[in-house]
Amino acid sequence: MLQTFNQEKYFLVLKFVNLLMVDGKKSKSEKIVFNLLKFLHLKTQKPPVDVFFEALANISPRVTVQSVRVRRRSYQVPFPLSRSKQFIFGMKWLIQYCRKNHSTSLSNILNHEILLAYQNKGELIKKKNEVYKIAKANRPFAHYRWF
Repeated sequence: MLQTFNQEKYFLVLKFVNLLMVDGKKSKSEKIVFNLLKFLHLKTQKPPVDVFFEALANISPRVTVQSVRVRRRSYQVPFPLSRSKQFIFGMKWLIQYCRKNHSTSLSNILNHEILLAYQNKGELIKKKNEVYKIAKANRPFAHYRWF
């Protein structure tokens, strides 16, 4: 299971540990992520960091919608996201969804959702598609972007 992986994936896992941390209990979040990686390796028989990276890529949005005020009116304007922002949005959505669902432990929900995301299924894929629908509906206002 020990392997060398590129630096982007390593920093992505570290960022996920930090986002998962609550009240400064980093060792607890590291245990959850390590158990997640072991679970992914057992279920898929593939390198767990690659599975995790691909699942996050599947749930990460490419665009987001922000409110822009022009002449006393607010418009929902679609904005493209950088690659790092895409993964941060995906990680935050995943953690928020897992914390909102209190039926079982956080690690079980996390394991289940990562597997669903890896297979392009689940609630987080639906959320990403909803954001795309909103962005597509608001394409006429894209000229209000300020960059």
